[in-house]
Amino acid sequence: MTFETFINSLRLPQADSEKLAQDFRDRWNAMLDHRPPDRYADEFLAPEAVRRNWSLVPLPPESLGEVLAEAARIRGDETLLAIAALLQWTLFDDAAGPGTWQAPYPAALRDDESAQGPFNLVVALGFAPLFSRENSARGIPDGVVAETLRQIACYNYNFHRAYGKSGIFRSQLSWLHCYVPPRHYYRLGRLEFQLRTTGQDAAVYRRRADGVVVVASPPGLSFLADGSLCQADGTPPADAGTTVFEESADSVRCHLVGTDGRIAPRQETLDLREWECVLRKGDPVLETHIPSGGGLLPELVDDSIARSFAFFDAHVPGNGARALVCSSWILSPQLEECLPEKSNILSFQRRFRRFPVAPHNGSEGGLWFLFLKRPPYDPATLPRDTSMRRAVAEWMERGETFCGGAGFILRG
Repeated sequence: MTFETFINSLRLPQADSEKLAQDFRDRWNAMLDHRPPDRYADEFLAPEAVRRNWSLVPLPPESLGEVLAEAARIRGDETLLAIAALLQWTLFDDAAGPGTWQAPYPAALRDDESAQGPFNLVVALGFAPLFSRENSARGIPDGVVAETLRQIACYNYNFHRAYGKSGIFRSQLSWLHCYVPPRHYYRLGRLEFQLRTTGQDAAVYRRRADGVVVVASPPGLSFLADGSLCQADGTPPADAGTTVFEESADSVRCHLVGTDGRIAPRQETLDLREWECVLRKGDPVLETHIPSGGGLLPELVDDSIARSFAFFDAHVPGNGARALVCSSWILSPQLEECLPEKSNILSFQRRFRRFPVAPHNGSEGGLWFLFLKRPPYDPATLPRDTSMRRAVAEWMERGETFCGGAGFILRG
């Protein structure tokens, strides 16, 4: 099959076909050079290969039959086989590549997440042997490798909740590229940690004399009289304030952020003879992720956090990580309104010092994880089977925007 024949077989509108052709032509050629579809089928879709890769991931026992049937379906369809081989190369084999958040599905699959899911799960299983082999060569303990591969089962758990069958959402299939060595992304108990540079614009300062920590807001954020941030993609009211951040060789003039994430109205000046910057955008951090399934029991969270820096110091010497950083809907300050004081989620939140986060109208993030649905969101049709889902649906009915949150824990 030529690339042109492949693109035509998808039967997509011309504009979509042209975009896919632009994005995937070079990847197609690289896939043919390294692992063409027939070789991919032998290595990943033969029943014995499917069983072997499935055994690396703690999927429910009943999923094996579904996975074997889907793998056989892919082997028997020239277009689906080509797509699977192309995604294996793009997401997993091409470690230095950028990955992709799209997939070259045929028209029959493109807008049907329920139908995409089983196909995506079969493709995802191709990640398991690569991750296991590469990290074993790095000296990563087998237990950590096995724990991290549980993420495929977590993704399957999400899909099963939404559709009642085995599968993986397209966006979560694409996210697996973030784990591929030489990247460093591991599960250590309840939490996952990804070594990367922080993208947070706020800067963190510590007073040399007594260790007091403050957060300086990035410039240009609009905030209300109570210190809450205006909606990021809306027009701020006329009386809104605007944050400043001006740094010189000896001082910083800025708006500080309270422990609750609110902006202090008065500008402050930090004397850099007294204060040192301990975290800013571009610094190495361990970004903290919370896999689906299972609660946030404090003792489990304690264990993960205690293991984090020590593990990366042992296996990525000189990594320089300055903090744990988390950006998640689970850190939303709004959850304080609908969860009991002793909630494990609120306990998790309190571990982190907050960064300022403005709500985004229409942002998928937390709403997708809460409801496992894509926008647009009609509050009247959202499930309300938990107190959290009910509260968020009610906020949306009142026209409020559900926002995520972000925070950090400095390395001790």
